[in-house]
Amino acid sequence: MRFSTFLIACCLSFGCFTAGAQNSMQTMEQLMLESCMNGRTTGCVGVELLNMDDNIAFENGLAVLRKQCDKGDAQACVWMGLLYEKGNGNLAPDLKTAVEYYKKSCDQGVSTACIGSGLLSQEGRGIPEDIEAARRAFDKACKLGEKKGCEYLDKIR
Repeated sequence: MRFSTFLIACCLSFGCFTAGAQNSMQTMEQLMLESCMNGRTTGCVGVELLNMDDNIAFENGLAVLRKQCDKGDAQACVWMGLLYEKGNGNLAPDLKTAVEYYKKSCDQGVSTACIGSGLLSQEGRGIPEDIEAARRAFDKACKLGEKKGCEYLDKIR
């Protein structure tokens, strides 16, 4: 059984949740796995897409996630940001698009998306470097209870 198929089975059995995380690809993937295992379907879709090697299935999954984001599912938007930041065999990294999805999710109160947006803004990855935008994103993450947001905010003050 493929690992990602196992994750879908776990997701259907156990349920998902949203929690704060550091903004590294490994940690975001761990967050998605935890989310999937605790019943949050967008976490399952995100994990599946990150590990998928079938182009047609990937495109179908990406379309579902994009549709959910467009309907206002903030978690789907953060997973879209992660997919565009990381890329995979079926999707080239597109940091500008990643930032757009992170901002959309951050605007809806997802602290990890604020961290992602802040780091890309601070580093000038995908968009021109913008320390003030990074500061606002980290501040919002901090106010949402994300400790890493507070730490990043303190570093750029």
